Amino acid sequence: MTVTLDLSPDTERHLRTIAKQRGQSLEEYLRELADNAARNGNGSGVIDPERGQSTPERERAWLAWVASHPKLPYIADVSRESIYEGQGE
Repeated sequence: MTVTLDLSPDTERHLRTIAKQRGQSLEEYLRELADNAARNGNGSGVIDPERGQSTPERERAWLAWVASHPKLPYIADVSRESIYEGQGE
């Protein structure tokens, strides 16, 4: 199927730059975006142009990063009083 898009020059330039960084033509990059949006429904899986990851991939990576940190045996006190404690009040 062939689709024609009328993009602003700035949008086209930005998309071409992203595609080039990914080693793709503009057409390949746009096809990948469309395929991911269709596969994941409602555009929820659109590729993050900065990292080449879909939303679910970014979520999994973030959760893995969170899990990689040790659990603390206490809850941090972020109250205003604790922040300014000992500051000469």
